[in-house]
Amino acid sequence: VSATFAASLVSSPAIGAYLSASYGDSLVVLVATVVALLDICFILLAVPESLPEKMRPLSWGAKISWKQADPFASLKKVGK
Repeated sequence: VSATFAASLVSSPAIGAYLSASYGDSLVVLVATVVALLDICFILLAVPESLPEKMRPLSWGAKISWKQADPFASLKKVGK
């Protein structure tokens, strides 16, 4: 996994620079957007849930309030 990540860090800017020089910046943005959307689709459709059903928290699927979603309140709790 780390070798693939390292290879992508090296090759992606080179591919982007080539596409930008040859076809323009808009193609680079389009390709990056398509790759990102394909990533999201792959994650949603092909990657299974890793936790078994009995290990998943009961709160998953429950609605949360804006008070629970407040990042500053969470930071205050962590600070205490």
